[in-house]
This record gives sequence, C-alpha cells and structure tokens, in this order.
Amino acid sequence: MAKDGILIYTFGNAEGEHTDQWRNDIFYYSSIGINENIQILINNGLSILHLELDQYPEKHVYTIATKP
Repeated sequence: MAKDGILIYTFGNAEGEHTDQWRNDIFYYSSIGINENIQILINNGLSILHLELDQYPEKHVYTIATKP
C-alpha cells in the first residue's frame, strides 16, 4: 500500500472455515476474527481511522485505515 493510501476493509468475527449461501449458490470462506485482522493491519504499519460494527447485533465490522 502506498504512503497516505486509504484502505476500506470489511470482516467478521467468525474464526476458521465456513460456508454460506448467496444468490442460491454456496460459497466457502475463512476468517481470522476481528481482533486478529486489526492486529495484522497495525503490524503492517497501518493506522486505524475508523472501526464500526456495521450489522449490529451481528459481529461484523468495517474499518478505514491509512498508511502514514
């Protein structure tokens, strides 16, 4: 990511491998959870500008981060 770049990123709190359905198709995905995602962003030099639970009461967030 370029200096002063902006990242808009969504993720959930589920951990491990999962399946779900969208438009009558099954899709597969995996997740490392909210805390681990945030830690990876910080460890890679990004600053978190905004973090919001966007589907409350579901544990799903979106974040806006920048690389100073």
